[in-house]
Amino acid sequence: MGPDLVSADARWMQRAMELAERARMAGNVPVGAVLVMNDEAIGQAAEQVPNGPRAFAHAELLAVEAALAAGPRELRAATLYSTAEPCILCGFAIREAKIGRVVMGRAAGAIGSARSRFPVLSANDVERWGAPPVVVWWNEGREGQPVVDGGDLGDIAQAMRDACVEAALQAYDDAGIRGLCAEGRWEVALDAIKMVDLASIARRAR
Repeated sequence: MGPDLVSADARWMQRAMELAERARMAGNVPVGAVLVMNDEAIGQAAEQVPNGPRAFAHAELLAVEAALAAGPRELRAATLYSTAEPCILCGFAIREAKIGRVVMGRAAGAIGSARSRFPVLSANDVERWGAPPVVVWWNEGREGQPVVDGGDLGDIAQAMRDACVEAALQAYDDAGIRGLCAEGRWEVALDAIKMVDLASIARRAR
């Protein structure tokens, strides 16, 4: 990456960190996300789990929704900055929105969409998604750069975020979706996902 891009990444990751702190102050999981295109924030959000009105109000999902609020738009040239690796659900939203680049902080472990058993961000066999986004790990090889360390997450807050995703994964298990993903049958899995009752998932997570 050129110095200009690194400088821009540092600036927008700093903004994501500010949003993460806002989430923390509200008693939510400290994650912040900013969607940027042409050096302008077109969507940004602080995490609203667990104290927000929606069970899946993750920062990345809210930022993407904000960018798309005015209607469909081409986001291949956009970069999503997040202080955490987007979870599987947020990864799905990123691919549906066809965002071209993702810069992320700490890893999310088993629920991550980049390095878990379900690497939605790197899937290249869903025709309508097109090519996977470029993924940049901000906290690898950048000593001294602004990073939200995994230790900043409170145990209870992290458990709440994980509970939301685990509830979704259990629902996906019930529908056979995880098996389809493991087999690489992404198109069939996407059709099955559309049939999952999100309201019932929200009730499980509470």
